[in-house]
Amino acid sequence: MSEVTLHARGKTFGGWQTVEVKRSMEALASDFSVGYAEKWDPDADPSIICGGDTVIVKVDGDVVISGYVDEDGTDYDATSHTLNVNGRSKTGDLVDCSVLTPPTEWNNTDLLHICQAVCKPFGISASLVTFGGPAFEKFAVQPGETAFECLNRAARQRGNMLFTTPAGNLQIIRSTAAPRIKTVLELGVNVLRGSRRTNVRERHSQYIAFAQVPGTDQSFGSSVNEQKRTTNDAGVKRYRPLVIMSESPDANDLQQRVNWERNTRQGRCRRLTYTVQGWRHDAGVWSPNTVARVKDYIARVDSDWLIVTVRLLKGEEGETTELELAGVHAFDVEPWVEKANPAEVYPS
Repeated sequence: MSEVTLHARGKTFGGWQTVEVKRSMEALASDFSVGYAEKWDPDADPSIICGGDTVIVKVDGDVVISGYVDEDGTDYDATSHTLNVNGRSKTGDLVDCSVLTPPTEWNNTDLLHICQAVCKPFGISASLVTFGGPAFEKFAVQPGETAFECLNRAARQRGNMLFTTPAGNLQIIRSTAAPRIKTVLELGVNVLRGSRRTNVRERHSQYIAFAQVPGTDQSFGSSVNEQKRTTNDAGVKRYRPLVIMSESPDANDLQQRVNWERNTRQGRCRRLTYTVQGWRHDAGVWSPNTVARVKDYIARVDSDWLIVTVRLLKGEEGETTELELAGVHAFDVEPWVEKANPAEVYPS
């Protein structure tokens, strides 16, 4: 059996009866919720944990979330009480808050340094796992943007994603660099139950990206024009165009932006969801942004899939993990060719 512990106010709190820890490539902030009913040991009473407290969440001693308590509460009657604590990683502040600290505009600056500048006032560091792309000739915070909206806009222009580390810091990543785990997800072996969903509502036959090239003292009038780039999704047979206004006027950025839109919509339309026993695989705690082999004769899949979202759960079924997976190309920028049947047939 594994154990989730909360470390706050210099103390360690465990023995939680209900647990949910969620980390995802599609949400910058990781979050957790824990609860306990009945009476606590007075020497380790977790009711002292309050909203705003700094907290570290560990699974069997491994840090999975570092951040803050968002909410604490107690439900009670004359004979019993239930305590609940929930919170998010430090990057939750980037999701909630605006960018005020100068600079709010950069010239000839790369993605990493922009991220570092925006994150620094929040006590968050930023690091680059893969290539961050060329420097921005000019990049500025837009009025009303949160820190995350600003940085996510910059990351998209360079074909990157923003990810939260267990320490609560920001990583700039590409899913093409996702590490592979040795554990195979196989129906009837370690998969308790599963589901497959394909939703093509968000896919389009053609993507058209526009951007306005700004004028300068040297370039104005007819030389200032609208850039346009297009790409097609061969898997969509009927007429379904989508226009995107790009954040960058650079032609290379524009093509990357339109490719990213097509590829992510292709990859994310097909999802596999599995529930497995326990919170760990052969090499550690289940984590998003990892690639695993999937063998599922019902979904007719025998191929590599990207783990997008991980939910560590504890409840009536004991300790289980819910994994949501997408195609390994779900977050790629570079073009890829879709097969007529995207899932490999399970070998007979």
